[in-house]
Amino acid sequence: MRPEGVTGSQWFRFNLYYVLDHFLGPKLSNKLFHSNKKKLQNEILNNTALKNRGKTISMEEISYSVLEPWLEKKDEMLKTPLVFKGVAKDWPAYKKWSKHFFREVYANTQVAIIDNPGLVDSEKENEYKVTSFAEYFDEVEKDKDKYLRFSRVLDHNPQLLKDLNIDWLRKFKWGWCMGEQTFLFVGEGGTKTPMHAGLTHTIFIQIKGTKRWTICLPNERFFLHPIAARYLYFHTDADARTDAKYDVKYPMIPYVKKYEVLLEEGDVLWLPSLFWHYVENLTPTIGVAFKYTNLPQSFKITKLFTILFFMATKPTILRSFVYNKKNKQDYVFNSKSSKLH
Repeated sequence: MRPEGVTGSQWFRFNLYYVLDHFLGPKLSNKLFHSNKKKLQNEILNNTALKNRGKTISMEEISYSVLEPWLEKKDEMLKTPLVFKGVAKDWPAYKKWSKHFFREVYANTQVAIIDNPGLVDSEKENEYKVTSFAEYFDEVEKDKDKYLRFSRVLDHNPQLLKDLNIDWLRKFKWGWCMGEQTFLFVGEGGTKTPMHAGLTHTIFIQIKGTKRWTICLPNERFFLHPIAARYLYFHTDADARTDAKYDVKYPMIPYVKKYEVLLEEGDVLWLPSLFWHYVENLTPTIGVAFKYTNLPQSFKITKLFTILFFMATKPTILRSFVYNKKNKQDYVFNSKSSKLH
């Protein structure tokens, strides 16, 4: 769907250049089409229809845990994120989990530190290594920037899944769903994951601490300066947060429309497929992302990005699937070594 304030011609040309970036690579694409892209950008920036953009949108919050009335609006749930306030406060994970809990009870349990390209600050090295909870927390005491993210430790230790209300989470699923997974996130205050978008639907449970989420609809890519890198996710180095320092490299950022929400202990966030999101830990946090794929719904949300997902080369869908099946963890592409780990 074309974003507000943008003409049909501008929307078509933007998406065309993005597809060319994807297939030709940004370097060759810029060499061939730099002047055309610059002309389009200047044309957009001179568009008076943009004056009403750049707003922060209020996000709906629900203070009850009964999903059935909301889930009746199946088409509407694909159009907006939503927060269920405090609904996880009676779950065992909320009552039991802490850094001390994982350090003591699961001290020797293996976890992987995964910093995929585009999902860490651009000035930092991308990292992949296997460690234990005890070693991870020892490292965090020395380096507060260490961030355990996208960890599959719950799926590999099913007893931890019992501390979540999985039946409640599965009520979000209908239609042709596949690939159910959970990801643990443990980080100190100040750690963050830059703006990105993935194919899966996400239900995020905030167990401890506070996260701030900046969320944009898929078609806001027009203003986010997305990078076509052929990964199995989409990302940008631009920072669309309201209080972010303006960077002249990204002149369209002031026109981004976004949601901003503080996710507090016990809150649950519904994030539809391919919605852009920037996540920062305001305090030490523990959270879980419950994810699954529904291709017809993703296609309905954004046809272009769903198609481009299947045309990724870093890695290909098939290679990722084979690796995950063999190693029981997510495929990791390390940009430094350009090797499969």
